Amino acid sequence: MHVAVRAHETLTLTSLPAIADADGEEEAAPELEKKLTPEGELAQVLQILSDIVANGDLLDGHLKNLTKKLMTEKLSFDQAYKWLEEVMPVDPLQRYGLTMMQFDGMLERHWTDPKVKEGIHPIVGMPTKTDSADEVPVLSDDKVIEVHKYMLE
Repeated sequence: MHVAVRAHETLTLTSLPAIADADGEEEAAPELEKKLTPEGELAQVLQILSDIVANGDLLDGHLKNLTKKLMTEKLSFDQAYKWLEEVMPVDPLQRYGLTMMQFDGMLERHWTDPKVKEGIHPIVGMPTKTDSADEVPVLSDDKVIEVHKYMLE
């Protein structure tokens, strides 16, 4: 049975296997699984990639705050862990109800899309492409030769 939800989604009744929770105990999987159109799936992949980058930036800020806190206060490991656990952002995959394997499959289907490639770059540490020539340092030929001579010394 298919039910139209939005232009890019349909809900399907499926029999999904049980899922193990964080304690290792199995719980019943949801009865409805969202099936996205290719366009809807691409939009979801781009949103998840954006959320992952945003979470990374947020976590970086929290880690800087934790470092400052550790330098000014005497926190035990457990206290620091609990503080970090409280401010930890929700995993985007968990928010969308996806496993890493499902997301990998989605990425595999859309890896050729330029927007997906661009969305992956900050996650894997690649610099983002700049369109401005002002940001690229310009070296004269003499300066390049001087640097090479210095490297040979």
